[in-house]
Amino acid sequence: AAFSVWRALDGSYASGGALHRPPPPAAAEVGAWTVTPNTLVLVANLGVALCAHFSAPQFYRALAGATPSRFAAMAYAAFGAVLALSLAIMFAGHATFGGAAAPLVLDSYHPTADAGATAARVATVASLGCSFPLIFSALREAALSLGGAGVAPGTAAWWAATLALPPLALAVALASENLGLVVGVLGSLLGGAIIYVAPAAMHLASSEGGGGGRLADVALVVYGVAQMTVGTAVSVRHATRS
Repeated sequence: AAFSVWRALDGSYASGGALHRPPPPAAAEVGAWTVTPNTLVLVANLGVALCAHFSAPQFYRALAGATPSRFAAMAYAAFGAVLALSLAIMFAGHATFGGAAAPLVLDSYHPTADAGATAARVATVASLGCSFPLIFSALREAALSLGGAGVAPGTAAWWAATLALPPLALAVALASENLGLVVGVLGSLLGGAIIYVAPAAMHLASSEGGGGGRLADVALVVYGVAQMTVGTAVSVRHATRS
């Protein structure tokens, strides 16, 4: 985020700048606040950036002095920080490249001549490497609980999942050529289901009576299903046209 803001301010990629490159002919110039059907692609991407629900039980167990209020404060602080960083990267990327910004904005920076971009790519790889164990732990826990009961660490099933799931995830990643399509579809389907549909549906099932709360739950379910359907379609269309 700091690198993107720096490049947006120093003018290196502006016309006449040391690293300026002509944008692709197909790049359409859009304003930062322009709302189009492609805005749903952004909503889908945010569904990935702000989706950590699958690790919530693990985070709660690891929180010192865990209480619902302490966990809520931690969640608000973490989600607020992620949102602030995401907005900084988006606005800085748009200020630098406009409509020519790549789905993975680091791909828009010079591949060899920009030392700052190279350092940012190395930092991104390190971040992904360090966060993978957290995501993998949630994946393994969910996969092992499909049978209805947890599996104790060190058992044959636990080791089988530990050894088999990472190569499978790597194979899927290597086979995916368009990162924007993967993030958009995941954000639309899984993000919409986990963030909007599932919590509202569970609250509806566990609550009684009427009132504004149930109406809000129904509205969230409807919105989540709409995002899953329309967001996926727009993400696929956007990826195939780019």
